Amino acid sequence: MGKTTTDVGVINYALYENNTEYVGITQADLPSLEFITSTITGAGIAGELEVALLGQMKAMSMTLKHTMLTSNAINLSTPETHTWELREVQQSIENTGTLKITGVKHVIKATPKSMGGGTLKPQSTSDPETAASVQYWAEYRDGKKVMELDPLNNICYINGKDYLETVRKALGK
Repeated sequence: MGKTTTDVGVINYALYENNTEYVGITQADLPSLEFITSTITGAGIAGELEVALLGQMKAMSMTLKHTMLTSNAINLSTPETHTWELREVQQSIENTGTLKITGVKHVIKATPKSMGGGTLKPQSTSDPETAASVQYWAEYRDGKKVMELDPLNNICYINGKDYLETVRKALGK
């Protein structure tokens, strides 16, 4: 029987911008990758067929959820392009019983598009949110790049393959 690994969960994470750690961010909802599709129909096709266009991504967004509306939360919501590093520690367990720890770093360039002030009530957090439009998202696992999504520079790199390399070459880039 070979070695198998079971994912357990995220031990913890930290959010950084310009080497400053932002403590108190309760949750980060990472972007979703969704490809643009084209629906084709015509002779020889029984109905319609939806085909993903190679490396063409729909707009990505993310949300930072804060504990309270603080100066840090407001700073993360300023209307400018931010470069955020979300450093996460994941835990898994191998079928041998050995625990495995993986360091994951998300590098995200984003521009805030809204800031919710949250809800005020006694003896509770106010839970404001910052929603941002994402222009760039890269992921590193134990220091190795596994994903880079950069629509502005025609890069769609996933697990060692740049799916838009031939497109850039054809465009003379």
